[in-house]
Amino acid sequence: MARKHPLKCEVGTKRFTVIEVFGWNKGGAQVDTHAGRSFAAALKLAQPDRGSVLRVFVTCARDAGEARLPSNFRKQGKMVKAIRYKGR
Repeated sequence: MARKHPLKCEVGTKRFTVIEVFGWNKGGAQVDTHAGRSFAAALKLAQPDRGSVLRVFVTCARDAGEARLPSNFRKQGKMVKAIRYKGR
């Protein structure tokens, strides 16, 4: 089955889904990133609050820590979608 957003990764790297969570608290805006091998895995790690804005990227990296770096997913990755999390 073909992927909706194809991304060719070099040898030695893997495809990661990165979720950038924009949330709000008493101190103002808060941004956090989480990476997983799939959207479901990254969303499980992120645990966003209801009403948070999620920006989803796909990128190639050697590990999840490298994938979470803004210099990696913003420059080398592709933004797939931006959604407001409605919760469960």
